[in-house]
Amino acid sequence: MIKSGRVLVLGANGLIGAHILKADPMGYQVIGSTRRANASVVINLENLEQIPEMLNRVKPNSIINCAGITSIHAAMENPILTNVVNVDAVKVIAEWSSQNSARLIQFSTDFVYDGSKEFYYESDPANPLSIYGKSKLQSEKAALEANANSVVIRTSLVYGYVNELSRLNFPLFIISKLRKGERLDITSDQFRSPTYAGDIAHAVLKLIESDYTGILHLSGPTRRSVYEFALEVCKAFDLDPNLLTPVRTQPTTEGNCQRPLSTGLRIEKAKSIINYQSIDISSGLKHLEPYAQSI
Repeated sequence: MIKSGRVLVLGANGLIGAHILKADPMGYQVIGSTRRANASVVINLENLEQIPEMLNRVKPNSIINCAGITSIHAAMENPILTNVVNVDAVKVIAEWSSQNSARLIQFSTDFVYDGSKEFYYESDPANPLSIYGKSKLQSEKAALEANANSVVIRTSLVYGYVNELSRLNFPLFIISKLRKGERLDITSDQFRSPTYAGDIAHAVLKLIESDYTGILHLSGPTRRSVYEFALEVCKAFDLDPNLLTPVRTQPTTEGNCQRPLSTGLRIEKAKSIINYQSIDISSGLKHLEPYAQSI
């Protein structure tokens, strides 16, 4: 695969995109794209006709699509917009990348699974429960069907810190609330594989040079309940764990907003293909210290 070239990161102001931009580019010219007017490349994925025009100007050798609607509630409340951004835009990107011999790395989610198993391999059937999960599964199919040189990355509960994040991720949210003495109800029966964003960024740069195509899990090495993860945040930043109340997931009438209970991701394939390295939670949380010191 290519050893140099122009890499376009869509959604560069998000957590994963921002970490990719600050990772060692290994000879690549890495260009960030967001909806913000001050971005290197400005694009709104809602405007489908603008996407090929932007790609023709930039002419990337590789496209890393971290953009999209990632809030399960926002997807439920705006299903049409979610389909445009998460599915239709990916089709356009995948078709352009195929026509221009560009590699596409498309980000997806562990929410494509229904949570009926403790752990999932890439080969396990997807069965999303929410509009968000369904849209991401459709985006996977769009990427893989339109471009034979695509990789779909499924990840889980990603955390990290860079300046000017578009929104707080889970541990930053816990830190901000508990520092103010606020109490939080945290689910104890939902299990994820917390993932440090910096590990994903380095893996993506390896994937650009890899010949691998298809679906790949990139996540942290351990499966934890959301409540257990919150307790580790408390331990790392000397926060009061008594402000956290473990709660069970309540049945919801909003079927399109249902979260899977367990989405532990197996990462053996990534270890084999690109020597994927993922740090444990305590090590990952140390990267959040600049944020903790600023509030």
